[in-house]
Amino acid sequence: MDADRASLITHLADVGYYRLSDYWHIFRLKNDDRFQAGTPFNQIWTLYTFDRQFRLVVLDAIERVEVCLRSRLAYMLAEQTGPFGFMDRKGLPRLSQERYERFINRCYSAYEQSKRGEPFSKHFSDTYGDEHALPSYWMLVNMIDFGTVVTLFDTPHG
Repeated sequence: MDADRASLITHLADVGYYRLSDYWHIFRLKNDDRFQAGTPFNQIWTLYTFDRQFRLVVLDAIERVEVCLRSRLAYMLAEQTGPFGFMDRKGLPRLSQERYERFINRCYSAYEQSKRGEPFSKHFSDTYGDEHALPSYWMLVNMIDFGTVVTLFDTPHG
């Protein structure tokens, strides 16, 4: 591989050998650990940086879709069953009792964890905690993990 030694060492220190090595496999000789003659390290680094930037763009788009999905779901469910409709299993009739219990336990766990780091959760707890064990859909969908959000869409099996 053609590379400036100092630059190569710096890049390897920044991102690590194993992360970067994924990008130079296409430049290696078949059934051999050696590189094709004249393989420039800059080309490998360019592939790595392109992949990193592409990943950031894709993750940004996914995050925007996820945020919108959470928000729209909260409004739809709150409109159908009220802002705290999930507190009664009848508000989520598609979930079996077992799945509902797992769901609500995850909600409690997420809320407890959120109160330690999210000002809006702490505020809700301090202000409305005597009246409500969990916050409304609008807050809840931002506390629970995406797998728990998906539960709100799932049809129970069996």
